[in-house]
Amino acid sequence: GRDNFTCQMCGARSTIGLRVRLQADHILPFASYPDKRFDVENGRTLCESCHRQTPTYAKGFLSQKQNYTGQEAIRSDGTPCSELLKAHHA
Repeated sequence: GRDNFTCQMCGARSTIGLRVRLQADHILPFASYPDKRFDVENGRTLCESCHRQTPTYAKGFLSQKQNYTGQEAIRSDGTPCSELLKAHHA
């Protein structure tokens, strides 16, 4: 698997009896660099805790829970991002 199923920041990985939730991180932000969205070199595997500490974690968007309640997602600059979200979830 990608990065040997290991967090690239802290080295955490799942073992018997210990589950580490791994996530994909876009090094260059997904929304700002559309040409890098699917570039493998722009990705890394992080545990959820380390991912939350990155400066771009969920930047500019409401939480997914809020998005699914039907509220309009708003970027940090105040503009709606519904078109980006539609494309991302298509």
